[in-house]
Amino acid sequence: MFVARTIDTVVARIDRLLVGSFLGDLTLGLYHQARFIADMGTVATNPVSQVTLNLYARLQDDPRRLGRAYSLVNYFLVRFFVAASIALILAPSETLQLLLGKEWLAAAPVLRILGVYACLATLLQNLQVLLYARGFTFTLIRLRLGQLAVLAPGVFIAAWAGSPQGVAAS
Repeated sequence: MFVARTIDTVVARIDRLLVGSFLGDLTLGLYHQARFIADMGTVATNPVSQVTLNLYARLQDDPRRLGRAYSLVNYFLVRFFVAASIALILAPSETLQLLLGKEWLAAAPVLRILGVYACLATLLQNLQVLLYARGFTFTLIRLRLGQLAVLAPGVFIAAWAGSPQGVAAS
């Protein structure tokens, strides 16, 4: 569990570390605010994740009911966060202006790309809770290491090339 959480932290922070290192403080601030908005879904669903962890753990010996519970949670997550992601993709400037003010409008191109991430991150979080509840921590570690193996080079190359949009796409 400790290794899985450590990998989660590295995956969550490596983009900002490299953006700050290669692109400077101003770009880091803009990128961070866009990522902060894109991560609001995972923060908002933390209470749901705590409840579903308990539910999935109780149902782990009943595959039919566990599958039904997982499907129901994903049903609502997808419906809500696809709509939120569409808003981020289609109206990033308006979203930034509404939430943070006009000073942050330069983050709109990055937020548009992170709109896809906003939806996928909540679904990944639900999968992660399912794997924890079923005791598949090593499977989760392998998945997160694979994600890090793909993410790190892409983020490094994009940051080195000076593209915060490329970092977001990674």
